[in-house]
Amino acid sequence: DTSTMPPDTLVWPHFHNGCATGLRLRGAHKAVSASSSPAGGSCGRETPSRPSTPLIRRDWILYHYPTQPTPTSAGFLLALGLQGHLSALPMTDIFRFMSARHDPTTIAVLIGLAATYRGTMASSIVKMVSLHLAAILPSYTSGNEVSLPVQTAALVAVGLLYQGSCH
Repeated sequence: DTSTMPPDTLVWPHFHNGCATGLRLRGAHKAVSASSSPAGGSCGRETPSRPSTPLIRRDWILYHYPTQPTPTSAGFLLALGLQGHLSALPMTDIFRFMSARHDPTTIAVLIGLAATYRGTMASSIVKMVSLHLAAILPSYTSGNEVSLPVQTAALVAVGLLYQGSCH
């Protein structure tokens, strides 16, 4: 019986249920060939490619996202990012998700976008992720507290964005 449990106890199970729902979407992608990498050299490794063009469009994502973020909707966003569908969203929509100040949604967007643009070192995504890493922000920005789970997600996102780039 979950009625006696504190509400915070069910945040991550709901997040993972939303992610599992999103991962049930089959690979709806159209392949995009990339002859050159925006990451520069390949350092002896396979050159990272651009994200493929998602067949799930922006309007579909926004239609299925609630007005108030929930852990389930955040998990769904993460699944869309893991499959590369977040490339359909312009930065204005990403900002709207991030400005909700909902930690599970912020975590999902950071890791989802990094997975979508894995190995590309996309500067706009790197800048957005960097805003959530307190260690690299100037000391005068300490008024903007970033939770430890969000900072951890941002660090994972940096690793995904720079994967295989030798940087």
